[in-house]
Amino acid sequence: TVGNGESYYANALFNYSLAFLFVNSGNGDLTGLVFGDRYNGGISAVASIQSENFAVARFVYDSHFILPATTLSSSATVSANELGGEKITELAAEAHTSIKTLTVDGRNLIVYASNTNSNQILLTFFDLNSGELVTKKYLGSTNPVKVAALIQTTDEGLAVLAQTMVAGRFKRNALYKIPKEQILELED
Repeated sequence: TVGNGESYYANALFNYSLAFLFVNSGNGDLTGLVFGDRYNGGISAVASIQSENFAVARFVYDSHFILPATTLSSSATVSANELGGEKITELAAEAHTSIKTLTVDGRNLIVYASNTNSNQILLTFFDLNSGELVTKKYLGSTNPVKVAALIQTTDEGLAVLAQTMVAGRFKRNALYKIPKEQILELED
């Protein structure tokens, strides 16, 4: 929900295009819209930070952009292309992106996880309050990996579920556990 629960948001097909919709939680009426570029662009991942502040990942064709701190009005209609963002050229064309908010030793962070051209997972950590880049970390080296999900662990670490290919043809699950001490070390 957005704000005090007055709106819900969701990705959907709307008017022959990918779109990020805001709907009134009381009556289901459309209140706001971030429209994509037909099926070639739109919002690929989002995390609500506070009220109308979001962490967003968007794409246009094979280009990927991240916006760790942006405002999306639940009552406006805008194009996803107008949002801008930092272009991340190392991401694979069909990269899946996940966003998660974390609290590590009282510090609020946003982590973006996505797939790179070199078949690794890129974790990009940002400060939740300022949107400033904190650090980056790569997972995977020998076998190709693709991100599936993120979750913060009870000890304030991060667990990353991934898919890997063994010998280039056998799909397997992979689980990476990053303890909070390693997340904090990444800041140095």
